[in-house]
Amino acid sequence: MAMINSRIHAMLFSRGFYLAAAISTKATNITIVDTPIVRAAEAFVKLHAPSFYNHVMRTWLFGALHLRHNTTLASLVDLEVHAIGLMLHDVASDHNLSNPFVSPDHRFEVDSANAAADFVRPHPDGANWPDWRVQRVWDGIALHAEPKLAKHKEPDVFAIFWGNELDFSWEREGGERMGITEDEYREVERAFPRPEGGSSGLGLLGFIGWYCR
Repeated sequence: MAMINSRIHAMLFSRGFYLAAAISTKATNITIVDTPIVRAAEAFVKLHAPSFYNHVMRTWLFGALHLRHNTTLASLVDLEVHAIGLMLHDVASDHNLSNPFVSPDHRFEVDSANAAADFVRPHPDGANWPDWRVQRVWDGIALHAEPKLAKHKEPDVFAIFWGNELDFSWEREGGERMGITEDEYREVERAFPRPEGGSSGLGLLGFIGWYCR
């Protein structure tokens, strides 16, 4: 597995990647956490997993809207953990072994969780995080597709699960919406549109093909 070191963070900074999170200008009615490590996570996924960028940005926005509609949960969630967990949850999802974060023997959720933890630790702010915060990012990513587990974990993990789930469930018949209105949902889609056909990332067939190899 590739380690994310301080030189990569410095490279991102020198190349101008530490810009304001795109969401702050593209979806003006949604309030998000805006800190150096969150900006760095956005830059990181845009650089390393561009085909998943719109999907993960939607999940972060849907997650933020979920918290807006659930103030009790919001009071318990670490917003940096939440943002990084959602933006980096698919960084190893392309299943391509040329991707430095993809291993031949781990589920993509584990590879993505490992990459996220390796991203946080050398960051100037992440270096000061207690271990439990890094672990929450890892758990949230590793369990983001496991509702029977994520729903029984800490609020950070639970909220990361729902941010991702809402990108799929909101329009599904009978799917959960967690209070997100149609206007809010469409605003997110306009800011970060889906590929033609409405699928996210590689889609189900891509995952089936990978696991059947």
